[in-house]
Amino acid sequence: MLSKGMDGTEFSKHSELHEAWQDGLSIQNNWMYCLTTLKLVNCDIEPYAIPSKLFPCLKSLKILEVRSCNKVKQIFAKNDTEEVPFQLNTLILEDLSKLTLDWEKKFRGIHSFQNMTHVSVIGCKSIQTLFPTVLAENLKRLEKLEVKSCDKLREIVGKEEVAKEETATKEANEVNTVFPRITILKLWNLHNL
Repeated sequence: MLSKGMDGTEFSKHSELHEAWQDGLSIQNNWMYCLTTLKLVNCDIEPYAIPSKLFPCLKSLKILEVRSCNKVKQIFAKNDTEEVPFQLNTLILEDLSKLTLDWEKKFRGIHSFQNMTHVSVIGCKSIQTLFPTVLAENLKRLEKLEVKSCDKLREIVGKEEVAKEETATKEANEVNTVFPRITILKLWNLHNL
Protein backbone atom coordinates (compact mmCIF):
# COMPACT_ATOMS: atom_id res chain seq x y z
CA MET A 1 0.00 0.00 0.00
CA LEU A 2 1.22 3.48 -0.86
CA SER A 3 1.15 6.16 1.79
CA LYS A 4 1.81 9.88 2.10
CA GLY A 5 4.87 9.36 4.33
CA MET A 6 6.81 7.37 1.74
CA ASP A 7 10.10 8.81 0.57
CA GLY A 8 11.03 6.09 -1.90
CA THR A 9 9.42 3.32 -3.90
CA GLU A 10 10.10 0.80 -6.64
CA PHE A 11 7.33 1.13 -9.19
CA SER A 12 7.49 -2.51 -10.30
CA LYS A 13 6.57 -3.63 -6.77
CA HIS A 14 3.26 -1.73 -6.82
CA SER A 15 0.93 -3.20 -9.42
CA GLU A 16 -1.78 -0.67 -8.54
CA LEU A 17 0.33 2.06 -10.15
CA HIS A 18 0.70 0.43 -13.57
CA GLU A 19 -2.77 1.20 -14.87
CA ALA A 20 -2.85 4.72 -13.46
CA TRP A 21 0.65 5.51 -14.76
CA GLN A 22 -0.13 4.33 -18.27
CA ASP A 23 -3.80 5.25 -18.73
CA GLY A 24 -3.93 8.57 -16.90
CA LEU A 25 -6.49 7.44 -14.36
CA SER A 26 -6.89 9.48 -11.21
CA ILE A 27 -4.52 8.35 -8.48
CA GLN A 28 -3.76 9.66 -5.05
CA ASN A 29 -0.81 11.90 -5.81
CA ASN A 30 -0.36 13.25 -2.28
CA TRP A 31 2.27 10.64 -1.40
CA MET A 32 4.19 11.49 -4.57
CA TYR A 33 4.92 15.06 -3.43
CA CYS A 34 7.24 13.69 -0.70
CA LEU A 35 8.84 11.01 -2.87
CA THR A 36 12.63 11.44 -3.05
CA THR A 37 13.57 8.14 -4.74
CA LEU A 38 11.75 6.39 -7.58
CA LYS A 39 12.89 3.16 -9.23
CA LEU A 40 11.23 1.99 -12.43
CA VAL A 41 12.46 -1.56 -12.97
CA ASN A 42 11.11 -4.02 -15.56
CA CYS A 43 8.03 -1.86 -16.07
CA ASP A 44 5.71 -2.15 -19.04
CA ILE A 45 5.30 1.60 -19.57
CA GLU A 46 5.59 3.62 -22.78
CA PRO A 47 6.68 5.89 -24.34
CA TYR A 48 7.65 8.07 -21.33
CA ALA A 49 9.05 6.86 -18.02
CA ILE A 50 7.54 9.94 -16.32
CA PRO A 51 4.26 11.08 -17.93
CA SER A 52 3.55 14.83 -18.01
CA LYS A 53 0.60 14.54 -15.61
CA LEU A 54 2.93 13.21 -12.89
CA PHE A 55 5.83 15.59 -13.44
CA PRO A 56 4.42 18.35 -11.14
CA CYS A 57 3.91 15.75 -8.36
CA LEU A 58 7.61 14.86 -8.27
CA LYS A 59 9.00 18.17 -7.03
CA SER A 60 10.93 16.44 -4.21
CA LEU A 61 12.35 13.65 -6.37
CA LYS A 62 16.14 13.44 -5.99
CA ILE A 63 16.97 9.98 -7.35
CA LEU A 64 15.43 8.43 -10.45
CA GLU A 65 16.44 4.97 -11.64
CA VAL A 66 14.96 3.53 -14.82
CA ARG A 67 16.14 0.00 -15.59
CA SER A 68 15.09 -2.68 -18.06
CA CYS A 69 11.89 -0.93 -19.18
CA ASN A 70 12.05 -2.05 -22.80
CA LYS A 71 9.25 0.16 -24.15
CA VAL A 72 10.52 3.47 -22.73
CA LYS A 73 11.65 5.84 -25.51
CA GLN A 74 11.95 9.05 -23.46
CA ILE A 75 12.43 9.70 -19.77
CA PHE A 76 10.28 12.79 -19.27
CA ALA A 77 7.16 14.17 -20.91
CA LYS A 78 6.41 17.70 -19.84
CA ASN A 79 3.49 19.92 -20.73
CA ASP A 80 3.97 23.54 -21.74
CA THR A 81 1.81 25.02 -19.03
CA GLU A 82 4.09 25.33 -16.04
CA GLU A 83 7.72 25.47 -15.02
CA VAL A 84 8.22 22.90 -12.27
CA PRO A 85 11.21 23.18 -9.93
CA PHE A 86 12.90 19.80 -9.99
CA GLN A 87 15.33 18.59 -7.30
CA LEU A 88 16.69 15.59 -9.23
CA ASN A 89 20.38 15.03 -8.45
CA THR A 90 20.89 11.42 -9.57
CA LEU A 91 19.69 9.89 -12.84
CA ILE A 92 20.44 6.23 -13.56
CA LEU A 93 19.37 4.78 -16.91
CA GLU A 94 20.17 1.15 -17.58
CA ASP A 95 19.28 -1.41 -20.24
CA LEU A 96 16.69 0.72 -22.04
CA SER A 97 16.90 -0.62 -25.58
CA LYS A 98 14.48 1.91 -27.18
CA LEU A 99 15.57 5.01 -25.27
CA THR A 100 16.73 7.77 -27.63
CA LEU A 101 16.96 10.78 -25.25
CA ASP A 102 15.74 13.26 -27.84
CA TRP A 103 15.12 15.75 -25.06
CA GLU A 104 11.89 17.65 -25.49
CA LYS A 105 12.45 21.25 -26.59
CA LYS A 106 10.52 22.24 -23.47
CA PHE A 107 13.44 21.03 -21.35
CA ARG A 108 16.10 22.93 -23.25
CA GLY A 109 17.41 25.94 -21.41
CA ILE A 110 15.32 25.52 -18.28
CA HIS A 111 16.66 24.96 -14.83
CA SER A 112 14.93 21.62 -14.22
CA PHE A 113 18.22 19.75 -13.94
CA GLN A 114 20.39 22.34 -12.21
CA ASN A 115 20.84 20.08 -9.13
CA MET A 116 22.08 17.06 -11.08
CA THR A 117 25.35 15.68 -9.65
CA HIS A 118 25.39 12.10 -10.98
CA VAL A 119 24.31 10.65 -14.33
CA SER A 120 24.81 7.00 -15.23
CA VAL A 121 23.75 5.62 -18.62
CA ILE A 122 24.48 1.94 -19.27
CA GLY A 123 23.30 -0.35 -22.06
CA CYS A 124 21.01 2.20 -23.72
CA LYS A 125 21.77 1.13 -27.26
CA SER A 126 19.67 3.66 -29.22
CA ILE A 127 20.97 6.92 -27.71
CA GLN A 128 22.96 9.05 -30.18
CA THR A 129 23.43 12.23 -28.12
CA LEU A 130 23.39 12.27 -24.33
CA PHE A 131 22.61 15.98 -23.77
CA PRO A 132 21.74 18.85 -26.12
CA THR A 133 24.08 21.81 -25.60
CA VAL A 134 21.54 24.05 -23.87
CA LEU A 135 20.57 21.34 -21.38
CA ALA A 136 24.21 20.43 -20.72
CA GLU A 137 24.93 24.06 -19.84
CA ASN A 138 22.46 23.74 -16.94
CA LEU A 139 24.38 20.79 -15.47
CA LYS A 140 26.87 23.02 -13.63
CA ARG A 141 26.85 20.75 -10.54
CA LEU A 142 27.48 17.49 -12.39
CA GLU A 143 30.33 15.67 -10.63
CA LYS A 144 30.03 12.10 -11.89
CA LEU A 145 29.20 10.95 -15.42
CA GLU A 146 29.27 7.27 -16.35
CA VAL A 147 28.40 6.04 -19.84
CA LYS A 148 28.86 2.41 -20.87
CA SER A 149 27.81 0.18 -23.78
CA CYS A 150 25.66 2.68 -25.65
CA ASP A 151 26.25 1.38 -29.17
CA LYS A 152 24.94 4.36 -31.17
CA LEU A 153 26.25 7.15 -28.93
CA ARG A 154 28.14 9.74 -30.99
CA GLU A 155 28.16 12.74 -28.64
CA ILE A 156 28.05 13.43 -24.93
CA VAL A 157 27.12 17.07 -25.58
CA GLY A 158 25.29 17.76 -28.83
CA LYS A 159 26.74 20.07 -31.42
CA GLU A 160 23.41 21.08 -32.95
CA GLU A 161 23.58 24.61 -31.57
CA VAL A 162 27.32 25.15 -31.76
CA ALA A 163 28.53 27.54 -34.46
CA LYS A 164 30.70 25.93 -37.13
CA GLU A 165 33.49 28.46 -36.67
CA GLU A 166 34.31 27.33 -33.12
CA THR A 167 37.91 26.29 -32.69
CA ALA A 168 39.23 22.81 -31.92
CA THR A 169 40.71 24.15 -28.69
CA LYS A 170 37.31 25.19 -27.43
CA GLU A 171 35.89 21.78 -28.31
CA ALA A 172 38.71 20.06 -26.40
CA ASN A 173 37.91 22.10 -23.30
CA GLU A 174 34.16 21.59 -23.65
CA VAL A 175 33.81 18.96 -20.91
CA ASN A 176 35.40 21.27 -18.34
CA THR A 177 33.46 24.29 -19.61
CA VAL A 178 30.07 22.60 -19.67
CA PHE A 179 30.64 20.44 -16.57
CA PRO A 180 32.94 22.58 -14.38
CA ARG A 181 32.61 20.31 -11.30
CA ILE A 182 33.14 16.98 -13.03
CA THR A 183 35.51 14.79 -11.00
CA ILE A 184 34.60 11.33 -12.30
CA LEU A 185 34.18 10.66 -16.01
CA LYS A 186 33.85 6.99 -16.99
CA LEU A 187 33.34 6.10 -20.64
CA TRP A 188 33.39 2.41 -21.62
CA ASN A 189 32.61 0.44 -24.72
CA LEU A 190 31.45 3.40 -26.83
CA HIS A 191 32.52 2.50 -30.35
CA ASN A 192 30.97 5.51 -32.14
CA LEU A 193 32.04 8.22 -29.73
